[in-house]
Amino acid sequence: MLPPPSHPFGAIFYGLVTATVFAISPVLVRRFSRPIFRVLVWLGKNLLPARIRPLLRRNADIITPTWRSVGGIHRPSLECRLQQLRDKSNPAFAIVGGVYLDIRLQPVDVNLLEEGEFSVLDSIGMDAGGSAAWVGRFLYNMDKSRRSYLFTRLGDDAFTKDLKQRLEKERWIKKLYEVAQKHSQCGVSIHLVQPDGRPVTTLTHRGSLDSLGWRQIIDPLARETKRGGLIYISGYFRTHLYQDLRDALEALPARTVICIDHGRFRPFDYQRAGDALKSVFSSGLIDVYLCNYPELRDFAGGAGLKVTEQMSVADVIGLSERAGILPAVTVVRGEPNASSAIAHIAHHGRIERIELNDNAPSPKGRLGSENAFNAGFIRELACGLTESGIDVALNESVRCGLESWTSTMRAQ
Repeated sequence: MLPPPSHPFGAIFYGLVTATVFAISPVLVRRFSRPIFRVLVWLGKNLLPARIRPLLRRNADIITPTWRSVGGIHRPSLECRLQQLRDKSNPAFAIVGGVYLDIRLQPVDVNLLEEGEFSVLDSIGMDAGGSAAWVGRFLYNMDKSRRSYLFTRLGDDAFTKDLKQRLEKERWIKKLYEVAQKHSQCGVSIHLVQPDGRPVTTLTHRGSLDSLGWRQIIDPLARETKRGGLIYISGYFRTHLYQDLRDALEALPARTVICIDHGRFRPFDYQRAGDALKSVFSSGLIDVYLCNYPELRDFAGGAGLKVTEQMSVADVIGLSERAGILPAVTVVRGEPNASSAIAHIAHHGRIERIELNDNAPSPKGRLGSENAFNAGFIRELACGLTESGIDVALNESVRCGLESWTSTMRAQ
């Protein structure tokens, strides 16, 4: 027989029961959220008057941005989401991924490492770098009102202190969501800049970025983009963003457009994280894949396709699309041995080669310059004319990316 609530032991007993219920309720809700939401969606679709359903959907998007995916409802088509994004006067830009402390040594005119001292450096430069920082900076330089949310991971060493101070001064950052990690270094990149425009050699330490994951950022990311926006993911292969990737992308607000540039990677990186990315590409959970030709070739090769350096960009895209390993839109910057600004765009089987007609030089080799293309592309994609169809919108976005890329090269 249970003790009455008025009894001292009864009060303790019922207090423990209440505390237990409150403790396990979130676990039960998370565990059974999908069937619960499916029932609620069915009730709303079949029992509520049609005239109030749009209002209910809008309120659900604001209160619980994940209700569509949790309720078993697919995200709207890319064309629909792109239209919604362009209808907004100031869409949210959220940048996820690696930020590094960039250290630039120049000029470095050493072809073979050997013992000795070379006292020829003109300057040593330090700045916030990495694709996430470069894209955010280029977006802001194009439009001073275009500020972005940044989601990354930092350490707690002296390099981190310097990097954080620099990030706090960056005007392009609307809000910095940094996941701190004790007893670790931030990501550091050392760039050996050769004279006469020769290629830059980069030495990178991932540091705390190696443990950047979705669970640390998904809640604030969903909150900042719950009314629609564009999410740009960078540095994928140098992080832990491959863990829980599918669940995280399904939980993002329904009206977001998601782009990724995974950057360069080694065969070991693909073995660790490549299959997860290939899976979400095939499932349509990422909308736009931005890359250059070597990155596309390495990704296709890592996925098991037989690709060679002699294959053209269009051939590798076509082979990858037939194998079902690419998302709805793939954009490839540049072309081997190109003497002008070129990009290829693939959208559901349509492959188009786009080249600027102003005799623009081929933009190669400059630190961070490829991110100028990414910034120009996603800005036009999110903020272009609303009456454009999706194919026109994608082509115009690629052209804007090429123009941004070449104008950056002229300014350097």
